[in-house]
Amino acid sequence: YGKTARPLAWFKTMKVRASTAAQYVITDARVKAIACGRRAYTDETSVPRPGFQVVDAVDSLEKWELENKVNMRYGTSGVNDTITNGVIKTEYGALAKAEVKEVDDPEKGKCLEITIESNPQHHKQMNEYAVIKLKQPITLGTNAHTVGLWVKGNSGWGRIFWEIEDATSTPGSWGGKYASSGFDYVARGSIDFDGWCFLSQPLTDQSPIPELSIGGLGHLWGSDPNAAKRPFKLTGLVFCAPAHPLYITEYKPCRQTIRVKNVSVLGD
Repeated sequence: YGKTARPLAWFKTMKVRASTAAQYVITDARVKAIACGRRAYTDETSVPRPGFQVVDAVDSLEKWELENKVNMRYGTSGVNDTITNGVIKTEYGALAKAEVKEVDDPEKGKCLEITIESNPQHHKQMNEYAVIKLKQPITLGTNAHTVGLWVKGNSGWGRIFWEIEDATSTPGSWGGKYASSGFDYVARGSIDFDGWCFLSQPLTDQSPIPELSIGGLGHLWGSDPNAAKRPFKLTGLVFCAPAHPLYITEYKPCRQTIRVKNVSVLGD
């Protein structure tokens, strides 16, 4: 941070490697054009940890289907104030008009594309969600402690959730304890990027990923009577997105599209 560098210019063209840190290009000549290169992230080039396993390629509608009913884990049919454990909170979520289809991505090959058509009638703070369900749930290894998924983002500030059922057949959502209403404070499930990026979430306290979100710890610690019990089953994936993303100073309806590939687990 803060270091000055003098990149080489070749035929009046200069390449700048961008990262999460702000960079400023200072020149005494007029910049005539800017082209964006390919996005890449550190996880893409890192060596997989021992115990990593792809459990489904997420590339076929023979295995996956769009759920067309309200799922109360991701909100209500409108903006309502509800009382949970004596605390008043506002639920912002509605079942989206959505589509899922098979596509051939130039980088990842066959995968599934999920599109949410924004409803302009929704409240400006409301999320819309689309759930794709496995026709046959996948039993994860008895030592699975982390879930992952490749996502081709659109910088639309949507979120990804993993639908998991534990050994007691209790359904749950990983990607924030309270699903679309928040608590993923570190934004591990947020789609704040373009291009392909690997997202992951802890399932239990054995995961190497620290769980730092207040309110999200009860499903991890074995001492909690409500903690999820292994083995787990993967039952679906969820894409939540703002109905009216913020464009500088205005909220505007926007069609949101992402792609997903290779849902995975990490185990002991």
